[in-house]
Amino acid sequence: MVHAFYEVYGSEKAGELLTSLARIFAVFLQEYGFSCSLDDLVLTPEFNKQRRMLIEDSHKHGVETAAEFTGLKNFKAKSYNYSNRVVY
Repeated sequence: MVHAFYEVYGSEKAGELLTSLARIFAVFLQEYGFSCSLDDLVLTPEFNKQRRMLIEDSHKHGVETAAEFTGLKNFKAKSYNYSNRVVY
């Protein structure tokens, strides 16, 4: 939208548009803002287990798909235990 505005009205007016949009969005966030506490960011043990299972399943399916793509038939990936690894 801003690019089209720039093409039609030029750089000065596009700059004014961006300034106006920034002011509108700042007021919106002041009125209807949200908060995020530390509790919202901490992984619970249940979710961490669920996340780990998704990673392991994705790895297994990825290896099997790569094997299928390369022509290895009846190839089954070994389960890789990510729980012993440090995840950053």
